[in-house]
Amino acid sequence: VVAIKWTEFTGGDNGLPVGRPQALAAPENYAVFALAVVTVAVLALYRIVHSPAGRAVQAIRQNERRARQIGYDTTVYRALTFTLSGAFSGLAGALYSPFIQFVSPDVLFWTFSGQVIIMTIIGGAAAFYGPIVGAVLFVVVRDFISSWSASKAVFAGVQLSSLGEHWPLFMGLMFFLIIVFEPAGLVGIFARFRRRRAAQRRTIDPHAAAKTDVHNS
Repeated sequence: VVAIKWTEFTGGDNGLPVGRPQALAAPENYAVFALAVVTVAVLALYRIVHSPAGRAVQAIRQNERRARQIGYDTTVYRALTFTLSGAFSGLAGALYSPFIQFVSPDVLFWTFSGQVIIMTIIGGAAAFYGPIVGAVLFVVVRDFISSWSASKAVFAGVQLSSLGEHWPLFMGLMFFLIIVFEPAGLVGIFARFRRRRAAQRRTIDPHAAAKTDVHNS
């Protein structure tokens, strides 16, 4: 309500233009800058997740009652997780607004946050790199299907231009299939494929399997 009504500050429904510094005005320069910031953020998150505090948070995620019984103050760790989540989300917003050079109350709607959840589940919420994989796939598929709007091609009697605006339908279908058949997401699919390949390799070459077992031991 504040974002929509406080037009002098937020621009209301009309939004606000967001400029870039002169050094980042070119799309290529901004892409390199955004990639550098995201890389640093991912490395920082990796260190946090694999720190003692991060492992405590993982323990709380698995079983909060048991983590509390062995001495962890779960309220403090939950508050820390929420704060870090908000900080990195704010960083994402700080990169997103100059990217599109515009900001409006639309980014506050639950549907926008829902896209982040879909990215996470499609990629694999349990794996560290799962959300990154999901975000890449989401953006690529969205832009690819949206590009059909300018196409004059016809597929199975349906004009592709009529499907370009309905990209959320395709993403919803992908989301549904992931939830039903592979809740671990794309990372889970890749892990299953690797396990299957490893099993086939052991069947074909038992000597290599023995070497692998010795190496793992």
